Amino acid sequence: TGTFISSITGLVPSTMYHVRAYATNAAGTSYGDDLTFTTSCGAISSFPWNEGFENTGVIPACWTQEMVTGTPNWTFITGSGNNNTATAHGGTYNACLKDNSAADNKTKLVSPQINLTGITSPTLTFWHTQAFWSPDQDQLIVFYKTSAGGSWTQLEAYTTSITAWTLRTISLPNGSSDYYIAFEGNAKYGYGVCVDDVSITGTSSTPPTVNTTATTSLTPTT
Repeated sequence: TGTFISSITGLVPSTMYHVRAYATNAAGTSYGDDLTFTTSCGAISSFPWNEGFENTGVIPACWTQEMVTGTPNWTFITGSGNNNTATAHGGTYNACLKDNSAADNKTKLVSPQINLTGITSPTLTFWHTQAFWSPDQDQLIVFYKTSAGGSWTQLEAYTTSITAWTLRTISLPNGSSDYYIAFEGNAKYGYGVCVDDVSITGTSSTPPTVNTTATTSLTPTT
């Protein structure tokens, strides 16, 4: 009789769990209703970190989108969907922003929270295409911010035609424990802005552990 509380630990971020309460007495065991909850995202703190958008055509967990102007959303398809390019850089899916208007149509694809305090010289790499379709050229601008409520700062801008998957490398400044990357596409009736195989690497800033215990095996002589 009475109430009880149980704590569950070791759960994986951004994961749905099912839970039931139960009670046992001399008559047997009874179970409560099946309840569900989803854990929060948590910060990425293990590197290298990779995102290939292989999530069966939907946005990966903990990524978000921010509309800037117009109404397009990033989609998760194979290539650009129109053979420019025809395939993802790796795997089956990549992220792509397209629109059928020559006006500015901008949307940010925003990474999960990233904790960069454990590494030095953090570097962002990704693969990118944005083929020109006369007279419209799609564009990509990469931003970062150092807190969830902070302002976006531009890292790089790509404004020319890129007809094949091209590797981009950017050093990430001002690392913080609450860091975010945004890929802002501007879809201007071109073939689409596409991004794939995003990665963040760096050098661990944690000093190595020195083992001061030595074990010696002695063989007696006769």
